[in-house]
Amino acid sequence: MATFDDLPEEIIELIFSYLSNEELEELIDNSILVNHASRLLYSLVIIESSQTNPRYDIEPLKDTPNYFRSLSELIDLLKCNPYILPKRIRFENAVDALPLIDSCPEFLREVKVELRFRYRMTQRPEKVLARFVNAPFKIDSIKFGSVTGDARDIPSELAKYITSLSMEDTYFFVFEQRHHNKFPNLALLFISRDFPYEDLQALPKQLKSLSCVVQQAQAGEVQFDLPPGLELLQIRYHTNNAPEYVVDISQLGRLRNLWLSDDCDVHRKSHIWKVPACLKSLLMKSGRMVDSDLATTCPQLLELHFRENWFDIYEDIIPGYEPHDPNEYDGDFASSLKLPQTIRRLSIPSRLLPFVEVNTGSDTGSSEALKIPSSVVELNIDDTVSTVVVLDFEKNPLPNLSVLAFGKRIWVAIVGSFPKTLTKLTLQPYGPCGFTELKSLTQLTNLVIRNPFEDRDFTYDLPRSLKRLELLEWNFRKIHIKAPNLVSLNLDASDFKVLDNDRFIIPNSVRELSLIGSEISRIDVNFPPNLQLLDLESNKLTSTDNLPCTLRRLNCSCNLLGKGDGGGSVFPTGLEYLEISHNMLTTRWLARLNLSKCMNLKSLHMDQNKFTIFNTSYLPESLKLLSMESSAIDVFDNDFRRFKKFEVLSLRCNDLFRYFGPSGRLTGFLFGENTKRLFVGNFYAWEKPAEKIFSELRNRPNFELIDVFGNMVPELGIREEKEHEWEYSDEEITDTSDSDEERARKIQRLH
Repeated sequence: MATFDDLPEEIIELIFSYLSNEELEELIDNSILVNHASRLLYSLVIIESSQTNPRYDIEPLKDTPNYFRSLSELIDLLKCNPYILPKRIRFENAVDALPLIDSCPEFLREVKVELRFRYRMTQRPEKVLARFVNAPFKIDSIKFGSVTGDARDIPSELAKYITSLSMEDTYFFVFEQRHHNKFPNLALLFISRDFPYEDLQALPKQLKSLSCVVQQAQAGEVQFDLPPGLELLQIRYHTNNAPEYVVDISQLGRLRNLWLSDDCDVHRKSHIWKVPACLKSLLMKSGRMVDSDLATTCPQLLELHFRENWFDIYEDIIPGYEPHDPNEYDGDFASSLKLPQTIRRLSIPSRLLPFVEVNTGSDTGSSEALKIPSSVVELNIDDTVSTVVVLDFEKNPLPNLSVLAFGKRIWVAIVGSFPKTLTKLTLQPYGPCGFTELKSLTQLTNLVIRNPFEDRDFTYDLPRSLKRLELLEWNFRKIHIKAPNLVSLNLDASDFKVLDNDRFIIPNSVRELSLIGSEISRIDVNFPPNLQLLDLESNKLTSTDNLPCTLRRLNCSCNLLGKGDGGGSVFPTGLEYLEISHNMLTTRWLARLNLSKCMNLKSLHMDQNKFTIFNTSYLPESLKLLSMESSAIDVFDNDFRRFKKFEVLSLRCNDLFRYFGPSGRLTGFLFGENTKRLFVGNFYAWEKPAEKIFSELRNRPNFELIDVFGNMVPELGIREEKEHEWEYSDEEITDTSDSDEERARKIQRLH
């Protein structure tokens, strides 16, 4: 009998490509599917910038497993899992890819590399790019961020392989004819600086994706001369509020995805784009930018979004946000807007539905609501003003609707019953809004209810299918959640004050609970027996006790821990991550805790407290990361040498430079054998202490980074930090005093 492994690899990849990262992660636990799921999950891997803040030096976020803190971390994973073969590696800081030039493992030689220049550097990007000319791997994508770089900086030897080029916030570069040959394989181009529409004809004709900003053309109708094979176009047009214009791009017969924006805030009705009939996805700032009869002009449309925000293909916001004209959808525009029955995803402003402005109490909006096609699977409704929207499921039943979401400013009144097909629902109810019907939504997995118009108890029955529930900005008198399979519960910004068993009842199935900013001063409740994550940030707790022993992650930052006697604080010994920053902790309070018994604790954050003398004996030996920034520490009673797993320490904004100084109290070794990263803060007073610290760390086998000014430890050209931007010294890029192998080794240790 044939098995799953008998299918061709191409078919398996196609099947798995429809799954989200979260779904792929779940399949990794399946012994049969683990190899296939891992290959797709790590097909793109991202190396975060090496100057990462220590807060991000913890384990990767659950929903971003393909992010790595360093190149060495990725290589370690690949060595242990040979079935994982990345297709692309993206370096958020291009300099972090330099070690790969001289020491590229064989299994990475076929990988495609994307380089991003996001930070100002003491050497221009062309100096760095020249180092990659003879690299044993292929660079096919380059993105210039906030640096002075452009396409002229790319050596011809690299340019011929480039398929994607982004020039964001850089000096504008016009593609003249001589550059067509330089980039023969360029398929994607992003340019954020505006240029005359006449120069569109100079763009490479082989482009498949283009994002650009175009200056105003002459009045009347104009046809943009764009590459004929474009499949994705994101274009912003500067109109200078011209009385009228017509832009014709209907000749683009292969265009599938179109994103339109302009700076127009008047004369909207006389500004029209003629678009090709082959469009599958259309995102535009206003519904009036195209012919209102989309059923005729775009009969194959699958996605339609009216949005004020303007996003590029990298999900970066392009400057130039303008709000909707409040009169833009007046009259009978909603009834004249005809949508094709092919649409599956739809995002619209509330003004296309009957509504009442909350602040003014004005009459309802459109005389006739927009007729939403029955084919719609996902519906998002938002606006820039506070409104009450009427959604009538009796007139518009939407039998295929799976996702329904309303923006934060939108209250909603429901007429009729919710579609039984809903799996995700986000709303801000005006009145009861059919809460009693929620139990009948047997496919619902995610529910978000924000800031109801009236405060009330929440004691409704919810469907057994519900996995994630968010009740935000409520003023509960009582909460009794009846959802037997609920896993994640978010009750942020809800005024509880006291948690007790009489007014706070939640299912035993809950594993993740968030109560951020809920005014809680006392906890006297039986938590679910399998709770693993608890977030109590920004409350009024002076102590913690009675927390479940099953907890793995706990956040108690921005409370009043340590105030007064502070007795009774006991942490679950199974914790792996603990955040107690921004409290009133003292050394005396810390000594009474049971932290040293939390033998699974890996990451501990205690920033913004009131320590002076710090004794490491209060901490468990299992620690890998410790952050104590701005905590008034001026001396350590002992050291970290007994911490065999310890890797990252942040001591920024403390008073330790005297402790580390030549005549300071430190006479031996402070840091553990496996220390990788030390964050001390860039104060000029650290010059002598930095030399002493570095002399200890330089021979640590895993040492990678110390964040001091480069001239303090010039031997390695350690990176500098100025004006909140990370820079690299000349020595790191151009020094020739050492062999290539030695320079590569040094850079590798830094990154």
